[in-house]
Amino acid sequence: MKKILSMAIFLATGSLCCPGQENVNSPSATEFDRYERIPVSYFNGLPSIEIPIYTAETKDLHLPISLSYHASGIKVNQYPTAVGLGWSLNAGGGITRIVNGIPDETCSQDIIDRSGTGFSGDADPGYWFSSRYMDKDGWASEESLKNYAGIANLIDYDTEPDEFVINAYGLCGSIYRPGC
Repeated sequence: MKKILSMAIFLATGSLCCPGQENVNSPSATEFDRYERIPVSYFNGLPSIEIPIYTAETKDLHLPISLSYHASGIKVNQYPTAVGLGWSLNAGGGITRIVNGIPDETCSQDIIDRSGTGFSGDADPGYWFSSRYMDKDGWASEESLKNYAGIANLIDYDTEPDEFVINAYGLCGSIYRPGC
């Protein structure tokens, strides 16, 4: 009985320190991201392959709906979208989020510290909160960096912002939301 109980406690606490899956974008969102990361142009040898399907029209707006194929090649672990492998449905565009580290809005109630003792209530690890450590005069001093490294060793601090990729008709790029 003691063996079973100790094994159950070990497995329960072990799962607290080892997070599961990463935040993965959908295949459609990943295809939108490819157009920003690897732009389609004759300069880099990627032709524009687009099949028009329909144009939704109102009094002031013309919204073409089309299928486009990104000819940069199919990757081994690339998943197909709803319209096929390498194809993307263009119907107004989209905004996707690339999480760098942990989600920026993560606060202390959402994580567990590395020691495995439970929730950390003394710090907010997300970039929106932890950017305040870097956004001050003298952040690059030896004392400040040692202090920050000591804190970051105990708790997963996010030191880089998440990236938001915008891909819409006439607009393509990345934006970052600054920390608080």
